[in-house]
Amino acid sequence: LAYNVVADEYKALTIGWDAFVEANAAFVEDAQAKLAADKAAADAVAEQIAAFDRAIAPEDADAIAAAKAAYDALTDNQKLLVANVNVLNAAIEVLPVAIVVAAINALPETVSDTDVSNTDIAAARKAYDALTDAQKDMVTKLAVLEAAEAAVAQDVADIAAAAEVEALINARSEERRVG
Repeated sequence: LAYNVVADEYKALTIGWDAFVEANAAFVEDAQAKLAADKAAADAVAEQIAAFDRAIAPEDADAIAAAKAAYDALTDNQKLLVANVNVLNAAIEVLPVAIVVAAINALPETVSDTDVSNTDIAAARKAYDALTDAQKDMVTKLAVLEAAEAAVAQDVADIAAAAEVEALINARSEERRVG
């Protein structure tokens, strides 16, 4: 009835209104469905990341890599919905430190050539040297690594000195046999 009182030139403008309302409703429904799907994807990744809201250990490496890959696979909009990405970033930052600390903690407090291999000490040093300065500041028991390195260096020096003494004794013995 109200439509009948509208001037003819304005009636043409309202003809597409119903189509517009339907299109708008469909757009809103699609947007809500996409947002729900994005939220579900982001929530799944956030759940993976939540596992790292604790002390990180070397055995977490595969799970951290999987969570990082899952996060990287999200769209930019989905990434915005992951509220705990800072936990993932912290885990990625701390993981190398955890690996170094575990390697150093595996070294005994005092080292002899039977306690630990030079390879273990060298691997711990190489891993430590690969850390950033900020990561190095997080490493505990660095003195244990340095003591192990010093003990190995002393063992090498002792072996070299013993070889030198043995060579002198052998040379002296040879001189006595000849002379």
